[in-house]
Amino acid sequence: MDNLMSAPIDFMEAARSEERRLLAELEATQKRLEAVRATLNAYSSSIRNQSNTDSAWKHQSRRSILITSVTNYLREKGARATSGELVAALISRKELASVLASRGFDLGGKNAAWKLASVLSSSADLDNIRGEGYGLKKWSNGQSP
Repeated sequence: MDNLMSAPIDFMEAARSEERRLLAELEATQKRLEAVRATLNAYSSSIRNQSNTDSAWKHQSRRSILITSVTNYLREKGARATSGELVAALISRKELASVLASRGFDLGGKNAAWKLASVLSSSADLDNIRGEGYGLKKWSNGQSP
């Protein structure tokens, strides 16, 4: 009779032990799943941003891309910048440099600063103060950066 009574107890202990093992395995798997999801989210966000950037520039002219990018950079910086600094800033934005290169504007070229200056000089929103560099025209009109 004792053997009959101990069988359910042994079974329950074995089931509880298996439950603990499976829960530990599930927890480890959940952590790995979260890491994979975080990686996927980071990469898909990066790809989505690249795709949005490409499509945003798809129908813009080289001039428009340059002026918009420089204006955004100057706003972020909050101060004037020389054409050489602006070329370096544009080069550091690899997706932008790639789009510009595909439209025939080589940021790495010998005369890149000069070419950029010639484009920026025609902008209604930007001006150049000798010795200070390019800035937003409104900064020259008394509005602080």
